[in-house]
Amino acid sequence: MKNIYIIGMPNSGKTTIGKMVSLDLNIRFIDLDEYIEENTKSSISELFCFGEEYFRKVETAYLKEVSKLKDSMVSTGGGIIIKDENLNILRKGVVIFIDRPIEMLKMNLALNNRPLFKNGIKTIEDLYNERYDIYLKNCHHHLINDDSIVKIAEEIKKIVRKRIESISNQWT
Repeated sequence: MKNIYIIGMPNSGKTTIGKMVSLDLNIRFIDLDEYIEENTKSSISELFCFGEEYFRKVETAYLKEVSKLKDSMVSTGGGIIIKDENLNILRKGVVIFIDRPIEMLKMNLALNNRPLFKNGIKTIEDLYNERYDIYLKNCHHHLINDDSIVKIAEEIKKIVRKRIESISNQWT
């Protein structure tokens, strides 16, 4: 099975939903930001201290590493889509865009501890507007997370099961 990559804005539910789905389907789950932190022994915020460009290089290097694994579900960072090199890697798998409406993103104060959101709501709106079309153009599946994460998880499980079934049918 190709890797499943979950993209979307921070706080869209990528990690929470990805963990739920991977547990239910018994497939490997990787949160790319956590993977980066474990392997660099630095937090994302610490890596951003060297500049966003530095962080994006580190992010790409670890995406390449993770992409060599198979049968995995990977929750990416919100900005993974800003580099064409990353998009080329993602497209080799199945890309699911978890789309959480901007008003719902802004309601969660936990965003304040994210490096790119340190300047507040205006930054969130700017990033959302910059990234939204890129997310849409580079996903195989677009799911709107405006209600229940359980509902979104069920939709992703259907997508993954169809992929697995398709592979199984090729061998019979």
